[in-house]
This record gives sequence, structure tokens and C-alpha cells, in this order.
Amino acid sequence: MTEPFLRVENLDYAPSRGGPLLLRGASFALERNTRVALVGRNGAGKTTLLRCVARLVAAPPRAIFLDGRRVESYTRDEFARRVAYLGQHSGAYGGATARQVVLLGRLPHLGPFSLLSAEDRAVADEALERVDALRFADRRLESLSGGERRRVLLAAAFAQDPDLLILDEPTAFLDLPGRRAIDDAIAQWRRDKKRTVLETTHDLDALPERFDRVLALRGGELLYDGEPSRVAQPEFLDRLFDLSAPAPSPSTPRPRPDSVLGESSRRDSPRQDAPRPSAPTLTNAAAFQRVALLFALLLLALLVLPLLGRTRYPLSTWLDYPGADAILSPRALVFWHERVPKTCLAALVGAGLSLAGLLTQTLFRNPLATPYTLGVSSGAAFGAILAILSSGLLDALRAPETLLGAPRIVWCAALGAALSTALVYLLSRRAREPDRTLLAGVAVGFFFSSLILVAQNFGSSTELYRAIRWTTGSLSAASPRILAIVGVALCVVAGAALLRARRLDALLLGDEHASTLGVRPSRERRLFFLLASLLVGAIVAYCGPIGFVGLAVPHAARRLFGAAILPLIPASLALGAIFLAAAQTVARIVLFPSALPVGVVTALVGAPLFLAILLKENRA
Repeated sequence: MTEPFLRVENLDYAPSRGGPLLLRGASFALERNTRVALVGRNGAGKTTLLRCVARLVAAPPRAIFLDGRRVESYTRDEFARRVAYLGQHSGAYGGATARQVVLLGRLPHLGPFSLLSAEDRAVADEALERVDALRFADRRLESLSGGERRRVLLAAAFAQDPDLLILDEPTAFLDLPGRRAIDDAIAQWRRDKKRTVLETTHDLDALPERFDRVLALRGGELLYDGEPSRVAQPEFLDRLFDLSAPAPSPSTPRPRPDSVLGESSRRDSPRQDAPRPSAPTLTNAAAFQRVALLFALLLLALLVLPLLGRTRYPLSTWLDYPGADAILSPRALVFWHERVPKTCLAALVGAGLSLAGLLTQTLFRNPLATPYTLGVSSGAAFGAILAILSSGLLDALRAPETLLGAPRIVWCAALGAALSTALVYLLSRRAREPDRTLLAGVAVGFFFSSLILVAQNFGSSTELYRAIRWTTGSLSAASPRILAIVGVALCVVAGAALLRARRLDALLLGDEHASTLGVRPSRERRLFFLLASLLVGAIVAYCGPIGFVGLAVPHAARRLFGAAILPLIPASLALGAIFLAAAQTVARIVLFPSALPVGVVTALVGAPLFLAILLKENRA
């Protein structure tokens, strides 16, 4: 006997241990190249069953088999190449265009170093054409109506090229012509690809002509498994939907949703937004050209900015590099030991804060998230201020002023950053939603800020002045050792982000959608939370908190490159480096011979810049 393509055996499911069963003994088998409808009233468990098959929830082991293998034995990538899932709701963030969303369907078929090929783009365009969405392929997803978004997400499922396509009410939000068009697209795709489709529907009139088979659920149990023609019979409908039961009175509690996992009878009406300008949709060559231009501007900035100031240097100064034993004049000493190291450190710190801001906004799908939202800055500030306020006591105890070449304040700031990172990580380990981690970071940040206010009551005026100066940020600690530490941390985080850029892209569509593409959202979020915290901790420990770079620069990069993470990473690095290097030069010149704290300049310049970007987007 031939092994069925999909087999479910005695599936029981409860969302929590000891909780009520949402599925009770569900058993069925599906053959290849069939389209199967899953019907039932709201609360029957349809979405729960689909999510169990799609491995979006932890079903009991040895209950679901695909091609004779237990689904839990597949790796994430293997399963994503075999099964695609389209849920009822999917949130998107970051201004991704319809074409970019559909191209994410190719993620399971790409290696860690693979770029999108012409074949991948052809597959995506074909999928868009199947659902009649090619005409708005370059519009942002957020500018589309509910029905248009549904078409795009279905096209992304087609582009995934699965053997089993799982659809949870794919025609939701669509008008009558749209429903017919999508039904025809699904039927044509199934016939062309010889694939299996399992979908929920409430359109019982279309069952005989659209589906080969019907599964009916009632109260979490499989009531019927057979031909579609019987479902339309009055006695069957009465049994399935309790049509003969009296209508509930206003005081009768409403029936619960299909599951606590998100199935709902609510429908969002399609909204017609005014078309917005499309985000940049760059080819690999165009993106490379823009990135190369940005890095050329960065190199020019690094060459020119150290020459500027009340004392100006000619460009030929770069050719007069002194040897190791050379005795420098005061003029050369200022250039080679002050301006050049500080400009280089500003570039590294700006690049690091911009990258951390991009990662934070992506991980938490929040445009207002910053590197300091994780609580790292407040923890580091508490450690540094504690070291400043207790400097007299530490000197009395003959504590070393430096340890392994780093000042005492740096070690205390690093310990504070590590402590705050550990607290946020422990508080958010069980969080399933990214907002919980974000809120944990905010809470830990407020906690350490409160401790700072308490500690300041015990300091002298001199110590308080030093503490306030530290919190405004400074690049005065520039040295080859610090440049190496910050540079290594930046390279590690940037390399990891580039290697997993496609997976970060998938997070922008929500955890559920990312899971269907072979991504483990919780693992990616933990990994980059720790990496971003490491990078920000290293920066804050040596330079103090420098605000607005991690918030404003990623938004500016998105204006140039769109929402795709792969070009955004080098773009954010270059723009952040240019921005902070320029801010450091302004801080050095504007109050000469004094130096304005660089954090003050970034706030004064970054805030209007950020507001200008927001206002321009609103006008668009």
C-alpha cells in the first residue's frame, strides 16, 4: 500500500499542560495532488490543526507524518522547503515592498552565502503574476489594502515552491471578484505543480467545484472526512453548525475563538490607501554601486575631517607620517595623536551604534527602538558613575587605577553593561513576543536610572560634574588599544548580521511567517540581542552614551536602500561613521579652545534630521 503524503494519527492538542484539549483524536491521511477543505464553525479547532501540521505549535510526537517521516525529524530548512503556510493575519514592519516580501519565499532555497539569482526573481514575478499582484509589486506592503496584502502573502507562499501548501482562509479580505481570482490561482498552481493544498474555508457553496475532499471539525473532533457533495445537505449542516439550536440571547456569552492560538472570526475590511512612493527596489549591482559610493564618501571624510579646525592642515600632511622614533612638533602632535585617532574612533563608534540601532529596530519590529533600549546604556552609566563617586574610597583602599591597561571606570561601566544585559536576557527568556524583551529592557533601564539618582545624592560637586560629563559621551579616550577593541566587536557583529541577513529580513514579517520560512525567531532574537549588547557595551564603556545615532541613521539608510537588510547593513555602517565623525569635528571646532561633548552635537543635529525624515515620509 502506498504511503499517504500527509498522515495525522490520533492528534490531541492542548495549549498548556493540563489545559483543555482543542483537538481530540484527529486522524486523516492526504494523497498528493489533492485540494482538501477544512470546514467547521468558529471554535472548532481548524486553525489549531493547521498550525500543528505546519509545526507552528508543538504537537505531540509521532502524531503527524510527511512522506512517511515524523515532521519533528525534519530540520527547519528542510521542512520550509516542503511546507508553506499562510495564516489569517501577518504583520509587516520596515517598509518592505510587495516584491521584497515575495522574494523572502525563496529564503529556504538559499545558502548562507547565496544572493538572489535571476531565477529567484523570475519565480517571484511569476508568483506575483499568478495572483494579479505584479501591478503593485513595487509598492510598500503598508500602503496596500487588506485584500492586496493577502494576494502578496499568497504569492510569497507560491514562491516558496512547497510540496504542501497550508492556507488559513486565503480569500479573507477579498471582494467577490478577488475571491474568484484567488481560488482560480490556487487551483491553477496546484494543477501546474502537482502539489497538495490544505485550506480552511467558510464558502461551502464552492466545495464541490473547488475541492477534492472535505474534512469537517466540530468541537476539536473530526466529524467528517469524505466527498464535498454531502456537506451541502441540510441535515449535515444542522449537525455541523447546530443550526436548529436557539439563537443566543444578548446575555449569553459569545463562543470562544477557534483556539487561543489566534483563529478568529473577525475580518478587517479592505482599506484603500492613497498610493505611496515605492521604496527603492535595487538590483544587486545597483545596491553594490550605492554602497561603494557611501564607502568612498566615508574614505573622503576620514581624509578631510582631521585637517579641519581652527588650525588647518594641508592635504599633504598625510604624506608626512612620522617614524616611531621621530620627535614631533606640537603641530604634528595634535594632528597624529589627537585628531586622527579621535576621528577614527568616531567612525567606528558611529558605525557600531548605527548597526546596533538597525538590529534593534529589526529584532523588535519597532521604528523607535534604539541601541540603548536594551538597558545596556543605563547599566554602564550606573557602573561608571559608581566608580566616579567612590573614587576617594577606592584610592584609600589602594585599588589600582588601571587594570590590564583599562581605567577603573571602564571596567565598572563594562560590568554594569554586562549586569543589565544579563537581567534583560533572564527576564525575556520565556517571552514569545519581541515586545516583552523590549519592555524588559526599558524596565531595567529605568531601574538603573533610579539607582543613578540615588547614588548622586552621595557625591561631591566635583564628582557630580565628572559624572554628568561622562553621560554626555566623549571620544577623548582614543588610542590604538581602544580602536582595536571597538573594531573587533564591530567586525564580529557586522559579519554575523551579513551572514544571517535574509533571516533578519524574515523577522520583519512577524514570527509566524518567519517560522514557515525555516527561521527560528526566538533563537535569532537571542543571538542578535547578545551581539548588539556586546557591541553597545564595548562602546559605552569607553565612550559613554552617545544618543540619536542609532535612531536616526537607520531611518536615513532606509530612505536610500528600502527595507532589505543586506544592503542596509553596510549602508548603516557607512552613514553612521560619516555622521559621528562629522559631529566629532563640529564638537571640536564650535567652542574652540574648549570641546563640546559629542553627544550634545549628535542630539542637536540628529533630532532635526530625524524629524525631517519623518515629516517627509508623512507628506509622501
